[in-house]
Amino acid sequence: MRGTFQDTPRDAPRDAPQEDARTLEHLAPPEQHGTPRASEPISPGFQRAAGGPGSIPMSDVNAPAPAYAQHHRDAPLPERYDPYSAPEAAVLDPAGEVGPGESRRRRLEREDAAGRKIGGLWRGRGCFSKGGCYGRPGREGRLRRRWYLFIGLFFLIIVVLAIALATTLTRKSDETQVQSKWVNLTNYPPIQTGIMTIAGTEPQVQNSGCVNIETMWSCYLPKGTQQTENKPFDGNEPTFRVEIRYRNGTSNSTTSSNSTTIKRGVWTADPSPPSIADQTFLGNTTDGNAKPFAGEETPFYLSVLSAVHLTSTNVFRRSNSSIIPAPTEDSDGTPAAATLYPLPSSQPVRLYNRGESSEHYGFYTYFDKSIFLQSKAPLNNSVVDYDSEDKSGGSTKAEAQARCTWSQTRFLVQIWTNPSGMGYSLLSSSGSSTNATATSTATSTSSTATSSSSATDYTRPGSFPYPVTVTVDRHGGDAEKKRVYCWGIDENGHYNFTEGKLQIENRSVGGTLVNPALTSSDSSSAYGGIDGGTGGCECQWVNWISTS
Repeated sequence: MRGTFQDTPRDAPRDAPQEDARTLEHLAPPEQHGTPRASEPISPGFQRAAGGPGSIPMSDVNAPAPAYAQHHRDAPLPERYDPYSAPEAAVLDPAGEVGPGESRRRRLEREDAAGRKIGGLWRGRGCFSKGGCYGRPGREGRLRRRWYLFIGLFFLIIVVLAIALATTLTRKSDETQVQSKWVNLTNYPPIQTGIMTIAGTEPQVQNSGCVNIETMWSCYLPKGTQQTENKPFDGNEPTFRVEIRYRNGTSNSTTSSNSTTIKRGVWTADPSPPSIADQTFLGNTTDGNAKPFAGEETPFYLSVLSAVHLTSTNVFRRSNSSIIPAPTEDSDGTPAAATLYPLPSSQPVRLYNRGESSEHYGFYTYFDKSIFLQSKAPLNNSVVDYDSEDKSGGSTKAEAQARCTWSQTRFLVQIWTNPSGMGYSLLSSSGSSTNATATSTATSTSSTATSSSSATDYTRPGSFPYPVTVTVDRHGGDAEKKRVYCWGIDENGHYNFTEGKLQIENRSVGGTLVNPALTSSDSSSAYGGIDGGTGGCECQWVNWISTS
């Protein structure tokens, strides 16, 4: 059965009534009887007549595509990328390696953030704008900030270099040469500077009668390392090693003792030198100096160096409210080493008795003299030292049962610049005299020429060209700190703080004191010092003999 659409006949009149809808005519096929007829092809003209204008045969219409059904496969298909290109940052793996473009972007972001942070410092405070000083954004702003940074660094480097050059080029070297050399100044006697030795000095005075237990005061080096390394000389023949430095620009053309005090800076004395009043008092009453009794300032500084190889340790002093001063200790808590003489540094040297036969350079300072004793006599009120091991320098630290200290002991050094006027001659290696006449010119150095360095010449009398007197006595000092006291030592080598005792000292024995410190009624601050005059315990060593 075939259905067709039939339009209104074209030859129908216009005013004839039109049908509202096309008439669908059903043509019933003729009855087929017998064998069906084979279908015949339809002509194109019939198809056009049957289909009407704009119609197409159904055979030309494509059937719709079947629905897509995904079938299971062993491996999934790769992801489908968008057909359009994406920026580089959109296709980067966040967990993978960052490319150069991304690195540059991040660096510029950090630079911009730092610039904004700096531009916002102190925003709205004082004279700073509330809007900050951020500058221009983007590439132009970065270029400007970089230029500002480079210019600022350039000027900063110039300032640093100027300061460094000004401090290094204008500063005079304060190092003293190891090998000594003569310095001859117009207003001062010639003297050698550098490191020199005073080897194998001979004891001139050994007086220990100021205490009942005489072994408490000794003119011997402490037993042990100090006496061993002083060989071949005896324990009471110590070797001194000194360093004299000349500070250029400090010499004074006047001989007045009231000259302006020089700022020493790195030349600061340790310990501090005594006051001028104290030096005047002792110079007049004890040392026999001519006016000015305190001497004259010089551009020379003297340090006493160790002549033996001592172990470097830190020394501590316990705090103690008792009248007995606290003892000194090493870092391990054991008593500090015994001391016969100190090692002061950068002490200002003064000139005494200018132009006279007793003309000499010199200085003095105060220190705590100490000694180890194997006897406990100073602690148990005994008046006799019954231990013979304490003679000649006390005992060793390992065998000691007591340590006695003489606080505010004076250490005096005198360098005689006119030996012929004093009749002094240097000792020779055999103990006899040798000519000690010093030349008056700095170019004459043959008198001290040795085969070895002047700093390590330990052959008597050493490399020092002048006669020298070294004295340790009990004159002067601070009355409030000046004492003699002993502390016990237990079997473990530590202090026994239940055994401490002050000792009685007779500072006038063998002489006459001026303004003694022990008598408050006689002591007066008008003198400028205490315990002047003569007498008391004393040690004195010299590197010369008298030929007069």
